[in-house]
Amino acid sequence: MCPPKVIGIDLGESYSRVAVFRNKIFQIITDGKGRSAIPNYVEFPSYGPPLMGFEAKEQAISNPKNTIYNSRRLIGRNFTDPEIQEAIKELPYDVIDVGGMPMIKIGTESDYIGYTPENITSFILEKLKGMAEVQLNTTIKHATITVPSDFDEYQIQATKDAAEAIGLSVVRIFPVATSIAYAYELERNLCEKNGRRIDCTYILYDIREGESELTIFENDRGSMNIMKTVRDRQLRWDDFEAPVGAAQVQSKLPSKQQSERIFGIVEELLINAKRKEDDIKGIVVTGDPTLISKIQGVLEAYFPGRMVFTPSGFEHDQAIVFGGASLGEMFLETNEEWCSVYCCLTLLVNPLGLGIESSSGGFLRVVRHSIVLPTRKALSVSTSADNQEQVIIKVLEGEREVAGKNKLLGTLEVNGIPRAPKGVPEIEVEFEVYVDEVLTATARLKGQKEVTKLVVSVATDRYVDGVIDDIIREGEDKLYEDLLQLKQGSENVLNGVEQREPTSWDRYYL
Repeated sequence: MCPPKVIGIDLGESYSRVAVFRNKIFQIITDGKGRSAIPNYVEFPSYGPPLMGFEAKEQAISNPKNTIYNSRRLIGRNFTDPEIQEAIKELPYDVIDVGGMPMIKIGTESDYIGYTPENITSFILEKLKGMAEVQLNTTIKHATITVPSDFDEYQIQATKDAAEAIGLSVVRIFPVATSIAYAYELERNLCEKNGRRIDCTYILYDIREGESELTIFENDRGSMNIMKTVRDRQLRWDDFEAPVGAAQVQSKLPSKQQSERIFGIVEELLINAKRKEDDIKGIVVTGDPTLISKIQGVLEAYFPGRMVFTPSGFEHDQAIVFGGASLGEMFLETNEEWCSVYCCLTLLVNPLGLGIESSSGGFLRVVRHSIVLPTRKALSVSTSADNQEQVIIKVLEGEREVAGKNKLLGTLEVNGIPRAPKGVPEIEVEFEVYVDEVLTATARLKGQKEVTKLVVSVATDRYVDGVIDDIIREGEDKLYEDLLQLKQGSENVLNGVEQREPTSWDRYYL
């Protein structure tokens, strides 16, 4: 059976929120004083149980060593992680190394108790769960949780563990960007023309308390996918709120340094996503209304002629938790068979790139690594010689631009191609990866019913810890070496390593 009620939790860096759909009506959960944004603080007094939320935050000055905040920066990371080391310099409480993992020390040097970041997150989630149970007058056992869009699998799993430790089953974990995009219907507003969905790419620039987050979305054949996310902890709300001169305050424009910082992070996002300015259809800015007008001007300068706008309909903080709550409700409305399969999965992503070999020996990615599962992608290929009657398609997994340096998963053999000049026959290739991390690759001659199929596991657990990251890193490090090798007669790959994912109108030759 599907769970009877799912709350949506926005697990922010400084504040968290919880909401629910009740009788098809969106409802923000508040505490006993009508407050919906709950500080992510946990205080451990000398006597009595821990305090959470506002009560804990009030003790931060008088009891700084035992008042914990910003624990989200620590969750799911090794102690040696640079982010952990940077956080230790800034946080007033003690974080120690226990078995290679961060442990928060509560108490005195000689008499202390250690809490993991997951423990602290459990306290925060327990506070939110309790608020929902009081207001809804029912026991809550299921939730969706919204986390930063660049959370990796370890941070996602650690967040899920924190929820399950308090008896909260996680239906889904969503990226912040997905929740915002869903709440504001960005796919419909940006990627729809004459009532039909079109392929488009856009940037979501979100400024929250303590950080900014930029995400590139791509709508491909009706499927909205996160391509890349960059977070910047150095560009904060208070950067814009701090007065730096009367003229600047009156003009309400960011300083030159702030503008350059924004340019830098946008450029980093585009490079990481292998996209150019011309690929971006629009830029959506969400956050504090007093800051949006300043940022819009900078983005309009970077993307001249592009649409830069702020969506309406929700307050910014409500939009995030609305997205999570409504997506949770949407899952409950599906049939029980679907729910039994999908309800208790976190956000699954494809571990490594999947694609085929081109006639020039290049690797044509059909499914990118880190794309959310399930996903389905297709492309069109053709013959590379006149009167070619057979095409053998090598299905590969990896991150190298040279096909032969990736892992061969199998082949698709298409026979009986009518004799024709090269480039005329059209062969449709489709990759579908399910949430069970199984790839089904098919190929068929356009207009024919006969299909050749390959079914193979692409599960993450085929690799020991760290290997997937090493493969991705090697692909980045060897990029130009591979391009040099492919340069002769490899126009496909040379043009394409800012490489767009293949779409239905791209034609490749095998």
